[in-house]
Amino acid sequence: MPDTGRDGRLRLLHYASKWMPPAVKGFRPLEYLHEATQECSIIRQSADSLNALNLQVWTSPFSVGKDSLVLSSILDIAHEKSLRSFERIFFHDIMNAVTGIKGLHDLIALELGTRYGSELELLQGAVENIRDIIESHKDFLAVETQEYIREDSSFETLPLLTLLESFCQAFNAGGRKQLVLDSASPNISVCSDVRLVQRILVNMIKNALEASRAGDVVRLGCLAAPDGGVTFWVQNPSVMAQETRLRVFEKGFSTKGRGRGFGTYGMRLFAETCLGGHIRFTSEPGQGTVFSLDLPAGPGTCC
Repeated sequence: MPDTGRDGRLRLLHYASKWMPPAVKGFRPLEYLHEATQECSIIRQSADSLNALNLQVWTSPFSVGKDSLVLSSILDIAHEKSLRSFERIFFHDIMNAVTGIKGLHDLIALELGTRYGSELELLQGAVENIRDIIESHKDFLAVETQEYIREDSSFETLPLLTLLESFCQAFNAGGRKQLVLDSASPNISVCSDVRLVQRILVNMIKNALEASRAGDVVRLGCLAAPDGGVTFWVQNPSVMAQETRLRVFEKGFSTKGRGRGFGTYGMRLFAETCLGGHIRFTSEPGQGTVFSLDLPAGPGTCC
């Protein structure tokens, strides 16, 4: 029988288990069928109302003795579908607003660029930072909901690191810390989703700068991996506390206060879910903290 539960969602909770005894000899999955999950939309009409149901249907076949059965679960996902729709509208509208601000900046720069060059440069940096934050959240939600479409391209490590060294100076308030590209880093050709690789590395650099003190040096670089892949790394001289090390990839955990704590979790999510890579770190006295992104060797050709 359907069970609405406390949150009002419609669930048909594994109804086969309602009548099955605690232990059934010979319980085994059917060899010729497989577990599946799909979404289903149903229009429900009564005498005085019309409702649309958005359902997620999960099924798993199994057999008991000679009987072939299917275990099913139905979940009402109307709230999640509506939320995703509102998120798309929100991101679309706010990106349009940012684009409008950028266009206004460009018009002002044509007239007042010589008088307010430094101020307009700061404004442009702020606009680009807002755009990057919005795109980062869009990517995060797309990956979590398994809607992100990976787009591989060929790029080289040194041009990317040089770009990040310059771009991330915007996060170095007052230039009180040094951001330096390691001169020993090789130039390696990589085939991967450069958008996500850049997003991961920017987050690493931001965290390293925030964890550093005035006068500290934050280094970034790369090295060739033994398996033919590449490892990007970012190092800062600070050392994380034991609790932070244990919880660093925990979703929602942050040393910066409530409402934070998605950065390192997001890095790991992007790397492992989309790139087939791995995020790791070390944090030891005398060596500081080093976050690394290991990427596997890409395909021979990259479209």
